Amino acid sequence: MIYYSSHPDLYKVIEMFNQMSQEDKKFLFFDNEQFFVKLTNLHYKVIKGQCVMLLNEEGKLIGFTSFDLNNDSELFITEMYVDPKHRLGSLPVLLEMIIQLKMYMRPIHFVVHLENKRMQTLAKFIKAKVIKSKDVQIEYVIHI
Repeated sequence: MIYYSSHPDLYKVIEMFNQMSQEDKKFLFFDNEQFFVKLTNLHYKVIKGQCVMLLNEEGKLIGFTSFDLNNDSELFITEMYVDPKHRLGSLPVLLEMIIQLKMYMRPIHFVVHLENKRMQTLAKFIKAKVIKSKDVQIEYVIHI
């Protein structure tokens, strides 16, 4: 199950963030010097409803995905996180989220850290195509 975020979800995302491992934070924000800027942007997206909240079958929050619609030609997934305790069974909700984002009728772009093998596996499963690989980043696209 999924839903678009609203202001009260900010506290849930902050709680999830505080429990994340350093490796997950690195994968989420690419461990760069603009960390706090990116974290502030994520909070703003949650409040604006530009975040899809991911729920398991029991209705428990297991993760989130934020995105940008900065132009008319593409949708860009900026952050995606699933709680490690729920990653094994998260594929159905991630597929539901991708289907929902496809309704924007734009190619969906996302960048994955080179060491993030789980996301690379998900990218193959959803048939995302590699369009660029640079430094520690791999950029994918899902065509609608």
